[in-house]
Amino acid sequence: MIKNVPINQFLGNSMRKSIALIIASLTQISFGAPTYIENPLSCKNVDVPSDRELREIVIGQDNWLYHRSTFNDMPTFSGDAWNGLDHFVHILSKKDIKLFIVPIPSKPSAIPSPIKYDPSNELENYIVFLSHLSKYNVGFVDLMSLSSKNDQLLSQENYYSHSDTHWTAHGARISAELVAREMLRSSQYDKIFQNLNFTTVKSSSRLDTGNLSSIINKKCEEKWESERFEEYATTESGIAGSELLSDLESPITLIGTSFSDNRRFNFAGFLSEFLRTRVLPANKSGGSIFGAMHDFLVDPNTNLPETKIIIWEFPVYYSTKTSSEFAQLSGDLLGKCRNNLYDSSIKPNKATVISPTTGNFNYFTIVFSDPLFNRFNLSIKYKDETTEDLVIDRANSTLKTSDTQFNFYPTKSINRNIDSLSIIPSGHWNKEINAAVYFCKEN
Repeated sequence: MIKNVPINQFLGNSMRKSIALIIASLTQISFGAPTYIENPLSCKNVDVPSDRELREIVIGQDNWLYHRSTFNDMPTFSGDAWNGLDHFVHILSKKDIKLFIVPIPSKPSAIPSPIKYDPSNELENYIVFLSHLSKYNVGFVDLMSLSSKNDQLLSQENYYSHSDTHWTAHGARISAELVAREMLRSSQYDKIFQNLNFTTVKSSSRLDTGNLSSIINKKCEEKWESERFEEYATTESGIAGSELLSDLESPITLIGTSFSDNRRFNFAGFLSEFLRTRVLPANKSGGSIFGAMHDFLVDPNTNLPETKIIIWEFPVYYSTKTSSEFAQLSGDLLGKCRNNLYDSSIKPNKATVISPTTGNFNYFTIVFSDPLFNRFNLSIKYKDETTEDLVIDRANSTLKTSDTQFNFYPTKSINRNIDSLSIIPSGHWNKEINAAVYFCKEN
Protein backbone atom coordinates (compact mmCIF):
# COMPACT_ATOMS: atom_id res chain seq x y z
CA MET A 1 0.00 0.00 0.00
CA ILE A 2 1.10 3.56 -0.71
CA LYS A 3 1.31 5.75 2.36
CA ASN A 4 1.56 9.55 2.32
CA VAL A 5 3.47 9.70 -0.95
CA PRO A 6 2.64 12.33 -3.61
CA ILE A 7 1.44 10.88 -6.89
CA ASN A 8 4.44 12.02 -8.93
CA GLN A 9 6.80 10.36 -6.46
CA PHE A 10 5.34 6.89 -6.82
CA LEU A 11 4.48 7.02 -10.52
CA GLY A 12 6.41 8.30 -13.49
CA ASN A 13 4.32 10.37 -15.91
CA SER A 14 3.89 7.66 -18.54
CA MET A 15 3.24 4.89 -16.03
CA ARG A 16 0.87 7.14 -14.09
CA LYS A 17 -1.18 7.88 -17.21
CA SER A 18 -1.30 4.21 -18.20
CA ILE A 19 -2.46 3.05 -14.78
CA ALA A 20 -4.98 5.88 -14.61
CA LEU A 21 -6.47 4.98 -17.97
CA ILE A 22 -6.70 1.30 -17.02
CA ILE A 23 -8.48 2.19 -13.79
CA ALA A 24 -10.77 4.67 -15.55
CA SER A 25 -11.77 2.07 -18.12
CA LEU A 26 -13.53 0.00 -15.48
CA THR A 27 -17.29 0.33 -15.67
CA GLN A 28 -17.76 0.59 -11.92
CA ILE A 29 -15.18 1.64 -9.35
CA SER A 30 -15.63 0.86 -5.67
CA PHE A 31 -12.80 1.30 -3.21
CA GLY A 32 -14.81 0.54 -0.08
CA ALA A 33 -15.53 2.58 3.01
CA PRO A 34 -13.01 5.08 4.42
CA THR A 35 -10.34 3.58 6.64
CA TYR A 36 -11.17 3.77 10.34
CA ILE A 37 -9.70 6.83 12.06
CA GLU A 38 -8.54 6.20 15.61
CA ASN A 39 -7.49 9.67 16.73
CA PRO A 40 -10.55 11.86 17.36
CA LEU A 41 -10.51 15.04 19.39
CA SER A 42 -11.04 14.88 23.15
CA CYS A 43 -11.92 17.73 25.54
CA LYS A 44 -11.85 17.83 29.32
CA ASN A 45 -15.09 19.73 29.72
CA VAL A 46 -17.17 18.58 26.72
CA ASP A 47 -18.64 15.23 25.70
CA VAL A 48 -17.23 15.32 22.18
CA PRO A 49 -19.42 12.54 20.63
CA SER A 50 -22.54 14.51 21.54
CA ASP A 51 -21.25 17.76 20.03
CA ARG A 52 -21.86 17.95 16.26
CA GLU A 53 -18.93 20.25 15.50
CA LEU A 54 -16.32 18.73 17.80
CA ARG A 55 -16.91 15.12 16.81
CA GLU A 56 -16.00 15.99 13.21
CA ILE A 57 -12.49 17.16 14.19
CA VAL A 58 -9.61 14.68 13.98
CA ILE A 59 -6.08 15.23 15.30
CA GLY A 60 -3.31 13.96 13.06
CA GLN A 61 0.43 13.62 13.37
CA ASP A 62 2.25 16.70 14.68
CA ASN A 63 -1.11 18.12 15.84
CA TRP A 64 -2.46 18.71 12.34
CA LEU A 65 -6.24 19.18 12.44
CA TYR A 66 -8.62 17.62 9.92
CA HIS A 67 -12.35 17.63 9.28
CA ARG A 68 -13.77 14.13 9.10
CA SER A 69 -15.66 14.92 5.87
CA THR A 70 -12.37 15.25 3.98
CA PHE A 71 -11.57 11.55 4.52
CA ASN A 72 -13.49 10.30 1.53
CA ASP A 73 -12.38 7.13 -0.23
CA MET A 74 -15.33 7.21 -2.62
CA PRO A 75 -14.95 8.39 -6.24
CA THR A 76 -15.62 12.08 -6.80
CA PHE A 77 -18.07 11.23 -9.59
CA SER A 78 -19.64 7.87 -10.34
CA GLY A 79 -22.70 6.52 -12.14
CA ASP A 80 -24.75 9.10 -14.00
CA ALA A 81 -22.71 12.02 -12.68
CA TRP A 82 -20.24 11.69 -15.56
CA ASN A 83 -23.11 11.83 -18.05
CA GLY A 84 -24.34 14.92 -16.25
CA LEU A 85 -20.97 16.63 -16.57
CA ASP A 86 -20.79 15.75 -20.27
CA HIS A 87 -24.27 17.23 -20.76
CA PHE A 88 -23.34 20.42 -18.87
CA VAL A 89 -20.13 20.89 -20.88
CA HIS A 90 -22.13 20.38 -24.10
CA ILE A 91 -24.47 23.26 -23.25
CA LEU A 92 -21.60 25.49 -22.10
CA SER A 93 -19.86 24.96 -25.44
CA LYS A 94 -23.00 25.93 -27.33
CA LYS A 95 -22.81 29.23 -25.46
CA ASP A 96 -19.12 29.52 -26.40
CA ILE A 97 -17.97 29.04 -22.78
CA LYS A 98 -14.98 26.84 -21.95
CA LEU A 99 -14.75 25.01 -18.62
CA PHE A 100 -11.47 24.60 -16.73
CA ILE A 101 -11.63 22.43 -13.58
CA VAL A 102 -9.21 22.81 -10.66
CA PRO A 103 -9.46 19.58 -8.59
CA ILE A 104 -8.12 20.39 -5.11
CA PRO A 105 -6.50 17.37 -3.42
CA SER A 106 -7.91 16.58 0.00
CA LYS A 107 -5.87 17.62 3.00
CA PRO A 108 -5.42 14.03 4.32
CA SER A 109 -3.98 12.88 0.98
CA ALA A 110 -1.67 15.89 0.61
CA ILE A 111 0.03 16.14 4.03
CA PRO A 112 0.75 13.94 7.12
CA SER A 113 -2.15 11.63 7.84
CA PRO A 114 -3.85 10.78 11.14
CA ILE A 115 -3.28 7.49 12.88
CA LYS A 116 -4.85 4.45 11.20
CA TYR A 117 -5.53 6.25 7.92
CA ASP A 118 -4.08 5.25 4.57
CA PRO A 119 -4.72 7.70 1.69
CA SER A 120 -4.14 5.15 -1.08
CA ASN A 121 -7.78 5.04 -2.16
CA GLU A 122 -8.06 8.82 -2.22
CA LEU A 123 -4.97 9.05 -4.41
CA GLU A 124 -6.37 6.42 -6.76
CA ASN A 125 -9.68 8.28 -6.95
CA TYR A 126 -7.79 11.46 -7.75
CA ILE A 127 -5.99 9.75 -10.65
CA VAL A 128 -9.25 8.29 -11.94
CA PHE A 129 -10.98 11.67 -11.73
CA LEU A 130 -8.28 13.35 -13.82
CA SER A 131 -8.30 10.47 -16.30
CA HIS A 132 -12.04 10.84 -16.82
CA LEU A 133 -11.72 14.61 -17.24
CA SER A 134 -9.29 14.00 -20.10
CA LYS A 135 -12.14 12.37 -22.03
CA TYR A 136 -14.33 15.47 -21.92
CA ASN A 137 -13.98 18.87 -23.53
CA VAL A 138 -12.67 20.50 -20.37
CA GLY A 139 -9.33 21.83 -19.26
CA PHE A 140 -7.94 20.74 -15.92
CA VAL A 141 -4.80 20.86 -13.80
CA ASP A 142 -3.03 18.29 -11.64
CA LEU A 143 -2.25 20.09 -8.39
CA MET A 144 -0.71 16.94 -6.91
CA SER A 145 2.25 17.61 -9.21
CA LEU A 146 3.14 20.40 -6.79
CA SER A 147 4.33 17.69 -4.42
CA SER A 148 7.09 16.59 -6.76
CA LYS A 149 10.55 17.43 -5.40
CA ASN A 150 11.59 18.47 -8.89
CA ASP A 151 8.85 21.06 -9.31
CA GLN A 152 10.27 24.55 -8.97
CA LEU A 153 6.99 25.78 -7.43
CA LEU A 154 7.60 23.69 -4.33
CA SER A 155 8.87 25.51 -1.25
CA GLN A 156 9.18 24.83 2.47
CA GLU A 157 5.99 26.73 3.22
CA ASN A 158 2.82 24.79 3.99
CA TYR A 159 0.27 24.16 1.25
CA TYR A 160 -2.46 23.48 3.80
CA SER A 161 -3.04 25.21 7.12
CA HIS A 162 -2.27 23.25 10.31
CA SER A 163 -5.46 24.31 12.04
CA ASP A 164 -7.86 24.91 9.14
CA THR A 165 -9.60 22.80 6.51
CA HIS A 166 -8.31 25.03 3.71
CA TRP A 167 -5.09 25.77 1.90
CA THR A 168 -2.91 28.71 2.90
CA ALA A 169 -2.39 31.81 0.78
CA HIS A 170 0.86 30.14 -0.27
CA GLY A 171 -1.08 27.07 -1.39
CA ALA A 172 -3.51 29.26 -3.32
CA ARG A 173 -0.63 31.14 -4.96
CA ILE A 174 1.30 28.13 -6.21
CA SER A 175 -1.95 26.51 -7.35
CA ALA A 176 -2.85 29.65 -9.31
CA GLU A 177 0.60 29.64 -10.91
CA LEU A 178 0.20 26.03 -12.01
CA VAL A 179 -3.33 26.70 -13.33
CA ALA A 180 -1.97 29.63 -15.35
CA ARG A 181 0.90 27.50 -16.66
CA GLU A 182 -1.58 24.90 -17.96
CA MET A 183 -3.97 27.44 -19.48
CA LEU A 184 -1.35 29.64 -21.15
CA ARG A 185 0.23 26.73 -22.98
CA SER A 186 -3.11 25.57 -24.42
CA SER A 187 -4.12 26.90 -27.83
CA GLN A 188 -7.85 26.66 -27.01
CA TYR A 189 -7.66 29.82 -24.92
CA ASP A 190 -5.95 32.00 -27.55
CA LYS A 191 -7.29 35.56 -27.86
CA ILE A 192 -9.11 35.35 -24.52
CA PHE A 193 -6.37 36.66 -22.24
CA GLN A 194 -6.18 40.45 -21.80
CA ASN A 195 -2.42 40.97 -21.26
CA LEU A 196 -2.96 43.28 -18.28
CA ASN A 197 -0.53 43.99 -15.45
CA PHE A 198 -1.30 43.09 -11.84
CA THR A 199 0.64 43.49 -8.62
CA THR A 200 0.22 41.32 -5.53
CA VAL A 201 1.57 42.46 -2.17
CA LYS A 202 1.41 41.07 1.34
CA SER A 203 -1.32 42.98 3.16
CA SER A 204 -0.93 41.42 6.61
CA SER A 205 0.82 38.74 8.63
CA ARG A 206 -0.64 37.72 11.95
CA LEU A 207 -1.01 34.92 14.45
CA ASP A 208 -4.53 33.53 14.34
CA THR A 209 -6.58 30.34 14.63
CA GLY A 210 -8.02 28.32 11.79
CA ASN A 211 -11.66 27.33 11.46
CA LEU A 212 -11.05 24.01 13.26
CA SER A 213 -8.89 25.32 16.10
CA SER A 214 -11.41 28.15 16.61
CA ILE A 215 -14.08 25.57 17.40
CA ILE A 216 -11.78 23.84 19.88
CA ASN A 217 -10.86 27.12 21.59
CA LYS A 218 -14.51 28.09 21.85
CA LYS A 219 -15.76 24.85 23.36
CA CYS A 220 -12.83 23.19 25.13
CA GLU A 221 -10.67 24.21 28.08
CA GLU A 222 -7.60 23.50 25.96
CA LYS A 223 -6.39 26.41 23.84
CA TRP A 224 -5.02 25.44 20.47
CA GLU A 225 -1.78 27.06 19.43
CA SER A 226 -2.13 29.89 16.94
CA GLU A 227 -0.39 29.77 13.58
CA ARG A 228 0.81 32.54 11.30
CA PHE A 229 -1.46 33.48 8.43
CA GLU A 230 -0.18 35.59 5.55
CA GLU A 231 -2.68 37.65 3.56
CA TYR A 232 -2.23 39.21 0.13
CA ALA A 233 -4.02 41.74 -2.05
CA THR A 234 -3.87 42.02 -5.84
CA THR A 235 -4.42 45.24 -7.77
CA GLU A 236 -4.48 46.05 -11.46
CA SER A 237 -2.25 48.81 -12.76
CA GLY A 238 -4.29 51.99 -13.08
CA ILE A 239 -7.35 50.52 -11.36
CA ALA A 240 -8.36 51.10 -7.75
CA GLY A 241 -7.98 47.95 -5.67
CA SER A 242 -11.63 47.94 -4.61
CA GLU A 243 -12.72 47.65 -8.21
CA LEU A 244 -10.40 44.86 -9.26
CA LEU A 245 -12.52 41.82 -8.60
CA SER A 246 -16.01 43.25 -8.44
CA ASP A 247 -17.51 45.63 -10.98
CA LEU A 248 -15.19 45.32 -13.97
CA GLU A 249 -15.96 43.04 -16.88
CA SER A 250 -13.85 39.98 -17.57
CA PRO A 251 -13.86 36.98 -19.89
CA ILE A 252 -12.93 34.69 -16.96
CA THR A 253 -15.03 33.85 -13.89
CA LEU A 254 -13.85 31.80 -10.93
CA ILE A 255 -16.57 29.59 -9.44
CA GLY A 256 -15.62 28.04 -6.14
CA THR A 257 -16.20 27.12 -2.54
CA SER A 258 -14.65 28.64 0.57
CA PHE A 259 -11.21 27.85 -0.91
CA SER A 260 -11.89 30.76 -3.26
CA ASP A 261 -14.44 32.78 -1.32
CA ASN A 262 -12.27 33.55 1.69
CA ARG A 263 -10.26 36.75 1.11
CA ARG A 264 -7.47 35.25 3.22
CA PHE A 265 -6.46 33.07 0.24
CA ASN A 266 -6.66 35.64 -2.60
CA PHE A 267 -7.07 32.86 -5.18
CA ALA A 268 -8.83 35.06 -7.76
CA GLY A 269 -6.16 37.72 -7.29
CA PHE A 270 -3.29 35.29 -7.85
CA LEU A 271 -5.05 33.90 -10.95
CA SER A 272 -5.45 37.42 -12.31
CA GLU A 273 -1.75 38.12 -11.78
CA PHE A 274 -0.47 34.93 -13.42
CA LEU A 275 -3.00 34.92 -16.28
CA ARG A 276 -2.61 38.70 -16.79
CA THR A 277 -6.38 38.78 -17.14
CA ARG A 278 -9.14 39.86 -14.78
CA VAL A 279 -10.59 36.85 -13.00
CA LEU A 280 -13.87 37.76 -11.35
CA PRO A 281 -14.92 35.62 -8.37
CA ALA A 282 -18.40 34.14 -8.01
CA ASN A 283 -17.83 31.90 -5.00
CA LYS A 284 -19.94 30.60 -2.16
CA SER A 285 -18.73 29.46 1.24
CA GLY A 286 -20.85 26.62 2.57
CA GLY A 287 -22.69 26.29 -0.71
CA SER A 288 -20.70 23.35 -1.98
CA ILE A 289 -19.40 22.95 -5.51
CA PHE A 290 -22.77 23.04 -7.23
CA GLY A 291 -24.30 25.81 -5.13
CA ALA A 292 -21.82 28.46 -6.27
CA MET A 293 -22.29 27.50 -9.93
CA HIS A 294 -26.08 27.58 -9.55
CA ASP A 295 -26.00 31.03 -7.96
CA PHE A 296 -23.76 32.35 -10.74
CA LEU A 297 -25.96 31.01 -13.53
CA VAL A 298 -29.25 32.29 -12.11
CA ASP A 299 -27.92 35.68 -10.94
CA PRO A 300 -29.62 38.36 -13.08
CA ASN A 301 -26.39 40.38 -12.97
CA THR A 302 -24.33 37.58 -14.53
CA ASN A 303 -23.04 38.52 -17.97
CA LEU A 304 -22.86 35.13 -19.67
CA PRO A 305 -22.19 36.55 -23.17
CA GLU A 306 -19.05 38.21 -21.74
CA THR A 307 -17.90 34.99 -20.06
CA LYS A 308 -15.49 32.91 -22.15
CA ILE A 309 -13.89 30.72 -19.48
CA ILE A 310 -15.28 29.38 -16.21
CA ILE A 311 -12.59 28.18 -13.80
CA TRP A 312 -14.30 25.73 -11.44
CA GLU A 313 -12.44 25.17 -8.17
CA PHE A 314 -13.40 21.68 -7.10
CA PRO A 315 -12.44 20.00 -3.76
CA VAL A 316 -12.20 16.32 -4.65
CA TYR A 317 -13.63 15.04 -1.36
CA TYR A 318 -17.10 15.99 -2.59
CA SER A 319 -18.79 12.95 -4.09
CA THR A 320 -21.90 12.54 -6.25
CA LYS A 321 -23.36 9.53 -8.04
CA THR A 322 -26.27 11.06 -9.93
CA SER A 323 -26.84 13.65 -12.63
CA SER A 324 -29.45 15.55 -10.58
CA GLU A 325 -27.24 18.55 -9.80
CA PHE A 326 -26.02 18.77 -13.38
CA ALA A 327 -29.61 18.54 -14.68
CA GLN A 328 -30.34 21.67 -12.66
CA LEU A 329 -27.16 23.48 -13.75
CA SER A 330 -27.89 22.68 -17.38
CA GLY A 331 -31.41 24.03 -16.92
CA ASP A 332 -29.97 27.15 -15.27
CA LEU A 333 -27.78 27.70 -18.33
CA LEU A 334 -30.80 27.63 -20.64
CA GLY A 335 -32.76 29.94 -18.35
CA LYS A 336 -36.34 29.87 -17.19
CA CYS A 337 -38.67 28.14 -19.58
CA ARG A 338 -41.77 30.35 -20.07
CA ASN A 339 -43.92 28.39 -22.51
CA ASN A 340 -46.65 25.75 -22.24
CA LEU A 341 -47.79 26.34 -18.68
CA TYR A 342 -49.45 23.53 -16.72
CA ASP A 343 -50.80 24.17 -13.20
CA SER A 344 -51.13 21.35 -10.75
CA SER A 345 -51.58 20.62 -7.08
CA ILE A 346 -48.88 18.63 -5.23
CA LYS A 347 -50.33 16.48 -2.44
CA PRO A 348 -48.36 14.85 0.40
CA ASN A 349 -47.37 11.20 0.03
CA LYS A 350 -48.64 11.07 -3.54
CA ALA A 351 -47.04 11.23 -6.96
CA THR A 352 -48.45 14.01 -9.13
CA VAL A 353 -48.20 13.29 -12.85
CA ILE A 354 -48.06 16.22 -15.28
CA SER A 355 -48.19 15.64 -19.04
CA PRO A 356 -47.89 18.25 -21.79
CA THR A 357 -50.78 17.76 -24.18
CA THR A 358 -49.05 18.89 -27.37
CA GLY A 359 -45.56 19.44 -28.71
CA ASN A 360 -42.09 18.00 -28.20
CA PHE A 361 -40.18 19.24 -25.17
CA ASN A 362 -36.80 18.42 -23.63
CA TYR A 363 -36.43 20.79 -20.67
CA PHE A 364 -38.74 22.36 -18.12
CA THR A 365 -39.14 24.76 -15.22
CA ILE A 366 -41.14 24.10 -12.04
CA VAL A 367 -42.22 26.97 -9.78
CA PHE A 368 -43.65 25.94 -6.42
CA SER A 369 -45.91 28.13 -4.29
CA ASP A 370 -43.97 27.33 -1.11
CA PRO A 371 -40.17 28.01 -0.95
CA LEU A 372 -39.81 25.32 1.74
CA PHE A 373 -40.70 22.63 -0.78
CA ASN A 374 -37.14 21.89 -1.83
CA ARG A 375 -36.75 18.16 -1.31
CA PHE A 376 -38.54 15.79 -3.69
CA ASN A 377 -38.09 13.16 -6.39
CA LEU A 378 -38.71 13.64 -10.10
CA SER A 379 -39.47 10.73 -12.38
CA ILE A 380 -39.30 11.66 -16.06
CA LYS A 381 -40.94 9.50 -18.71
CA TYR A 382 -39.89 10.02 -22.32
CA LYS A 383 -41.95 9.36 -25.42
CA ASP A 384 -39.76 6.39 -26.30
CA GLU A 385 -40.88 4.76 -22.99
CA THR A 386 -37.50 5.25 -21.28
CA THR A 387 -37.38 6.90 -17.85
CA GLU A 388 -35.00 9.00 -15.77
CA ASP A 389 -35.13 9.62 -12.03
CA LEU A 390 -33.72 12.72 -10.31
CA VAL A 391 -33.37 13.12 -6.54
CA ILE A 392 -33.71 16.77 -5.55
CA ASP A 393 -32.46 17.82 -2.15
CA ARG A 394 -31.87 21.56 -2.18
CA ALA A 395 -32.50 21.74 1.56
CA ASN A 396 -29.22 20.32 2.83
CA SER A 397 -27.03 19.61 -0.04
CA THR A 398 -25.32 21.16 -2.95
CA LEU A 399 -27.90 23.72 -4.05
CA LYS A 400 -28.61 25.68 -0.89
CA THR A 401 -31.27 28.22 -1.75
CA SER A 402 -34.82 29.16 -0.82
CA ASP A 403 -35.80 29.76 -4.46
CA THR A 404 -39.18 28.42 -5.52
CA GLN A 405 -37.99 27.98 -9.12
CA PHE A 406 -36.23 24.86 -10.41
CA ASN A 407 -34.89 24.62 -13.97
CA PHE A 408 -34.14 21.15 -15.37
CA TYR A 409 -32.48 19.93 -18.53
CA PRO A 410 -32.19 16.17 -17.85
CA THR A 411 -29.28 14.23 -19.30
CA LYS A 412 -31.36 11.87 -21.42
CA SER A 413 -33.49 14.66 -22.89
CA ILE A 414 -30.80 15.66 -25.41
CA ASN A 415 -32.14 13.08 -27.87
CA ARG A 416 -35.54 12.39 -26.35
CA ASN A 417 -38.83 14.23 -25.91
CA ILE A 418 -40.55 14.36 -22.53
CA ASP A 419 -43.87 12.54 -22.20
CA SER A 420 -44.65 13.24 -18.53
CA LEU A 421 -43.26 14.20 -15.13
CA SER A 422 -44.03 12.64 -11.77
CA ILE A 423 -43.34 14.89 -8.78
CA ILE A 424 -43.07 12.89 -5.56
CA PRO A 425 -42.75 14.80 -2.25
CA SER A 426 -40.28 13.43 0.26
CA GLY A 427 -41.73 11.70 3.31
CA HIS A 428 -41.51 14.73 5.63
CA TRP A 429 -43.78 16.97 3.54
CA ASN A 430 -47.32 17.15 4.94
CA LYS A 431 -49.28 19.85 3.14
CA GLU A 432 -50.69 20.55 -0.30
CA ILE A 433 -49.02 23.16 -2.51
CA ASN A 434 -49.36 24.42 -6.06
CA ALA A 435 -46.85 23.90 -8.86
CA ALA A 436 -46.58 25.72 -12.17
CA VAL A 437 -44.75 23.63 -14.77
CA TYR A 438 -43.43 25.10 -18.02
CA PHE A 439 -42.31 22.82 -20.86
CA CYS A 440 -39.91 24.05 -23.54
CA LYS A 441 -37.75 22.89 -26.43
CA GLU A 442 -34.10 23.91 -26.55
CA ASN A 443 -33.44 26.22 -29.48
